[in-house]
Amino acid sequence: MEKIETAKSVLNFNLEEIQSQIIMECFGHSEFTELKFSKNQLEKEFTKRIPKILKLTEDAQLFKIKEKINKLKINYKINCTTFSQVTRKLIFKDKELQEPLILPFFAVLRDFEEDIWKGVDEFIDGLLNE
Repeated sequence: MEKIETAKSVLNFNLEEIQSQIIMECFGHSEFTELKFSKNQLEKEFTKRIPKILKLTEDAQLFKIKEKINKLKINYKINCTTFSQVTRKLIFKDKELQEPLILPFFAVLRDFEEDIWKGVDEFIDGLLNE
């Protein structure tokens, strides 16, 4: 049981704070919470990866994963911020674009989030193949 908790702690990165900040900056409010990844989705993402993490035996490997996740999270924030700035400028130029841009905006944020999980998977697979 302790190993599972360790695996969860390695994979525990919360993007909700970044998402809320980006949404506030772009749209002036964060009422679109239903469009963000849910806690259930996050739990599913954890569950998919726990068996792989449990195969890793060295603390150094777990540390490398945490390091990689931190780098991916920084990249996520940079990508979201850049995308948000472009979206804000478009809305500033034409206020009528705000409504039609909301769903595509969240779709792109989800794509960025899925890229993080893909990066985590590739990194873990690389460690398992060492």
